[in-house]
Amino acid sequence: MNWKATLSVGSIVLLPIVLIAVVGVAVYGPIQLLAPQVSDTFLLDAPDLGPGGHTLVPNLDQAVIVAVDRPHDPLESADPTRFEQVTRRRTFTVTTNSLGIRHGELGEKTGTRVLCIGESVGFGWGVKREEAYPARLGNLMGLELINAGTPGMKPRGIALWFAKYRDVFDPDLVLVTARVDWGTREPPKAFRQAIEDIRQTAHPAKVGLIMPPVSAFDPRGRADLDREARIIQEIRGVPVLDLTPVFDRAKPGHGAHFEQQGRVQRIVDRATGGVIAEGVAPPLHPGSPALAPDLVAAFEADPSLAEPLIFDGAHPDAEGFELFAETVAHWIKEEGLLP
Repeated sequence: MNWKATLSVGSIVLLPIVLIAVVGVAVYGPIQLLAPQVSDTFLLDAPDLGPGGHTLVPNLDQAVIVAVDRPHDPLESADPTRFEQVTRRRTFTVTTNSLGIRHGELGEKTGTRVLCIGESVGFGWGVKREEAYPARLGNLMGLELINAGTPGMKPRGIALWFAKYRDVFDPDLVLVTARVDWGTREPPKAFRQAIEDIRQTAHPAKVGLIMPPVSAFDPRGRADLDREARIIQEIRGVPVLDLTPVFDRAKPGHGAHFEQQGRVQRIVDRATGGVIAEGVAPPLHPGSPALAPDLVAAFEADPSLAEPLIFDGAHPDAEGFELFAETVAHWIKEEGLLP
């Protein structure tokens, strides 16, 4: 199961997505998702967006979110007891407008408007708003880019949210960040239907699907790539950009790389090829960790050990989002997605 895609809680997300435990309250009450209890509450339950549906809390002012700063199992964030054992953490803040999106208050539409919807990668999990891809893309293209990503949102929830708010934004182009949610019933059919629903809702505006990069330290996600490729081939009327090969080609010759031979997992130094740590892979059962404890311990022991471009095994860092935005800008022009 690709935890970034089902960081819809089910993947922080994904992851992504995510993180699996949800502190629920009454309908439309606050929930704590993808982040430990030390974080401020930043999500609201939204049952009208389907199972696990939620939105960002409106009018947040620098809400503090604490996230794991290394490749990890989602339960390490969701379980307070396990999170206490995590020493590598990053803190970032989230401010939302009255609509509950990570964007300033909307003014009157005066030119081309691009709406970015999706999950935690589209939202910019772990980075500042100006470092996330919508803001970077807006600067590159000189256009109004609206960040309406929501951590942990499933494809079906994304489609329902867009149907609810499409006329509020009146976009000229809709960019969707999502991967297949393998935790849902009939994943291929559900994913294709969600994208088709978004395409129909957006008409006459065009839609582009951006599949976030899958980390080398996400063995579940990597195992799903071939299945996802077959599903993508059956999507009609929506161009697709898969960023996994783009990120793989762009990674520099330093930092940590993941390898697995049989059941042996290794962290390898990209510069020297030397083995930094190795251990026996856990069984890839749903809900169980995907990385050997020895690899997790190596990351905890060395704060400088990191995968280039992706900080936590699921989400781009600031440098990764720069590559993300540059690639999307080129793709938009190549596909003729804007007038």
